[in-house]
Amino acid sequence: MAPRERDAATEPVNGATKQPASLAQSTLMSVSVPRHWLRFGMGYRARTVRFSDGSLVQDAHLRHLSRVQELELRECDYITSIQGLTSCTSLTLRSCDQVTAIRDLPQLQSLDISDSSSVYRIEDVPALTTLLLGNAKPSVLPSQVQTLSTSAAVYLAASASSPSTYASLALKQCHESIQNDVFAAEVHLTSCDAVTRLDAFRFASTMTLSRSRALEQTAFDALRLLQTIRLQASTCLTSVTALARCISVHLSLCVNLADVSPLRHCHSVELSCCPQVHDVNALSTVYDLALNRCADIESLDGLAHNHTLRVAECYRVSHVGHLHDLHTIELVRCHR
Repeated sequence: MAPRERDAATEPVNGATKQPASLAQSTLMSVSVPRHWLRFGMGYRARTVRFSDGSLVQDAHLRHLSRVQELELRECDYITSIQGLTSCTSLTLRSCDQVTAIRDLPQLQSLDISDSSSVYRIEDVPALTTLLLGNAKPSVLPSQVQTLSTSAAVYLAASASSPSTYASLALKQCHESIQNDVFAAEVHLTSCDAVTRLDAFRFASTMTLSRSRALEQTAFDALRLLQTIRLQASTCLTSVTALARCISVHLSLCVNLADVSPLRHCHSVELSCCPQVHDVNALSTVYDLALNRCADIESLDGLAHNHTLRVAECYRVSHVGHLHDLHTIELVRCHR
C-alpha cells in the first residue's frame, strides 16, 4: 500500500501539529471505530472511542487518542501494550489476548480486563480505584485500588501488618478458600465452590451471594456487622436465624428454605422463587415486603400491618380484601 500523503491541514507549525478546524470544533461524545478504520478523524476529540471486534488497530495508532477519556477495545489482536493515554479515565479490554502490559495512564480510574487474561503488568496508574480482573493475574496490584473483581484468592492473602482493604470486592468462580481477614464493606461472591465459611468477610456491611452451594449451615453466624444481604440460588440455606439482625434481606431460589419467621424484625424483605415457603404471616411487621413467584403461598391473612406489600405471580393467593389499610399494595399477575 502506498504511503498516505500528509494532509496539509495537519502540517507541523512551529514544531507542533496543527489539527484541522473540524477537529478543533468537534463536540462528538462517542465514536465506534469500524474494523478496518485506522484514520480516526474527529475521533481524536471524542469522549468515548470503541473499536469493533477484530479491529486492525495497532499500538502506534493509540498515541493519537491522548484526549480520549473512555476507550474500549474488542478482540484487537494487534495491540500488545497500552500506554501514554494521558486523558484516559476508563479502559475496557474484551478478549484482547495479546495485551500484556498497561502503563503510564495517569488519569485512569477504572480498568476492566476481565476478558483479557494475558495482562501481567499494570504500572504507573496512580488514579486507579476500580479494577476488574476476571482470570487475569497481574504480578502486582496497584495499592490504591478500592473496588476489585477477581477469581484469584491470592490477592487476598494479606498479612496482619498489611491487610486486604477494599470498598467493594467481587470474587467470581474462585476455587480457593479464603483464610485471611478481608476488610471490605461490600462483598460479592459468585460460584465460589471452595468457600465454605464467611468468617474472612465478617467486616462486610453488604453481601451478595450467588450459587453458593458449599456454605456450612453456620457460615452466616460470623457476619455480625451485616446490614444488607442478597442470596441467589443458595441450596445450602435452610435457616435464616443468623440474618435476623439485617436491615434488608433478599432471597431468591433458596429452594431448601421453609421458615422465614426470624426475618420479622427486618426493615425490608424480598422472597422470590422459594418453593418451600408456605407461611409468611410472621412477616407482618416488616416495613417493606415483596413476594415474587412463591407458588406455595396460599394466604396473606396475617399481613395487615406492613407499610408496603408487593405480590407478584403468587397464583394461589385468592383473598386480599383485608389489606385495605396498607399504605401501598401492588398485585401483579395474581390471577385468583
